[in-house]
Amino acid sequence: MILLDTSGLLAAMFADQTDHDACRAALEEAEPPLILSPFVLAELDYLVLRRAGVEAELWLLEEVAEGAYDLASFDHADVARALDIASTYRDLELGVADASLVVLSERHATLDLLTLDHRHFRTVPGVRDEPFSIRPSDV
Repeated sequence: MILLDTSGLLAAMFADQTDHDACRAALEEAEPPLILSPFVLAELDYLVLRRAGVEAELWLLEEVAEGAYDLASFDHADVARALDIASTYRDLELGVADASLVVLSERHATLDLLTLDHRHFRTVPGVRDEPFSIRPSDV
């Protein structure tokens, strides 16, 4: 099981991105489920559309629709927990996408995270206040 952040997925998708090969390998080697926050999906969708156009965006949405990722659900309580996390770490300006990954870490009791965002995820702990195991860096 692995949580997926925007930066790691974007790098895995585009060969010209920093750490493309490492992120792609980490994604391919990860044991399912590949957990995708709806907030990360929204962020990724926007970036893919702007960077590569509508065909790439539609491909991404098709991948999600066909079950390539386990798209997590979020309710009011989950957003309230994300708010609590974002408030606690307000100086980092986390945003809801990153805060949602902490919520998912707690829900699924996992610390494995595909991301290039060391600034946030080396500071903010995951489940049980333990540090995230960042892929591909910590492999």
